Amino acid sequence: MLALTILAASGVSADTKPNVILLMADDMGWAQTGYYGYPLMKTPNLDEMASSGLRMDRFYAAAPSCTPTRASVLTGRSNDRTGAFRVGHSINKQEKMLSTAFRDAGYATAHFGKWHLNQVGPKGHPLSADDPHNPGQLGFDYWLSATSGFDLGEFELSRNGKREQFHGDGSQVIVTEAVKYIGNQVAKKKPVFVVIWYSAPHGPWTASDEDIEPYLGKVDRTSANMLGEIVAIDRSIGYLRQSLQDLGIADNTLVWFTSDNGGTPDTDTLVRESPEGERQVIYPSSCSDEIDPNLTSLEARTLHGCYRGVDPDSTGHLRGFKKDFYEGGLREPTIVEWPAGIKPRVSNFPSGTVDIFPILIDVAGLSPDSINKVHDGISLAGVFKHEPVRREQPLGFRASNGWITIGKSSETLTTRMKMLSPPMSCSTSSVIPANSRT
Repeated sequence: MLALTILAASGVSADTKPNVILLMADDMGWAQTGYYGYPLMKTPNLDEMASSGLRMDRFYAAAPSCTPTRASVLTGRSNDRTGAFRVGHSINKQEKMLSTAFRDAGYATAHFGKWHLNQVGPKGHPLSADDPHNPGQLGFDYWLSATSGFDLGEFELSRNGKREQFHGDGSQVIVTEAVKYIGNQVAKKKPVFVVIWYSAPHGPWTASDEDIEPYLGKVDRTSANMLGEIVAIDRSIGYLRQSLQDLGIADNTLVWFTSDNGGTPDTDTLVRESPEGERQVIYPSSCSDEIDPNLTSLEARTLHGCYRGVDPDSTGHLRGFKKDFYEGGLREPTIVEWPAGIKPRVSNFPSGTVDIFPILIDVAGLSPDSINKVHDGISLAGVFKHEPVRREQPLGFRASNGWITIGKSSETLTTRMKMLSPPMSCSTSSVIPANSRT
């Protein structure tokens, strides 16, 4: 009934299925948009989306890292339930998937970009057809994907399991390919569910000279490349939105933008080998001060073991960054644009990636049985219309031996902390506080 109510209120008939496009950046911090006043960098297309759609200022990733959050989007469940406990873990094959729900509802389903829900595949192949956890095995009719990252230049993607070479900016390439796919489905009069997961702005960063030029001399080259990658994402979103207009489907297409976890730290990390052969991680570090500022992030890592922090701060001075169990590690820049169903406004209601599946069940009229009965998200389709007083079912987070819940709309991760995780470390590494190193 809720789905019918939403469609009727939006002026769209119940037999007109909305197209749904999910966009996810990789390591983009909460503050890294123009509409939040981020210094130096402009994001005109995201700003336009925010002004014409629902800007969700209290939207959280299910975990402060990549793989777990991706699993939560496609299942509506905490990452601990899905098998995707940490980065590089594969999702359980028995999960009920959002992609399958859309396919069963008559949608054409496709994935473009970074996948990262399979374990590391064979060397030399971006994502094999033999991989039991590839997108085609998990509800997607069509996929142009890679297990992990790709950037500017020459790179490979897997088109339904077949390797294919590409050249250019990775963000633009996958959106261009997605638009081609959408156009083909429009010609067949078939609604689409399309997932576009960017590889940017995950480090190390490589942006075009044109995109980094405005920032050189204001920040170091590492930060300029990171900013340039976000500019390229924004430009690709502008291309997508214009393409939807050109195809005549923009009004009844829901486009949901978010990120997978918090942004990159603004503090350096130095990784070195001790005289005993042990890998040591020194955090925080000032290694950027000791090397050439014109080195790329990859050169700084390869030549000096210096993982540079980025400038300006990526999380708007929220506590923590990617991998941290704080606001800065979990709160994400999020916009939902759907002209036929959403009037422009800003929401401060607490919500997260686990809610996407239940919301889309109502919005797209998917089967209520398409999601696992044991799920952690709730439908907040009503938030598209008005601001609820409070969230009755808490948002839960678990990572690195810690867990947190958010309940009332006035609460944040800082004020409702149940247990905090220790610093992430590996058995082959030691973490040395900066003030104790010699």
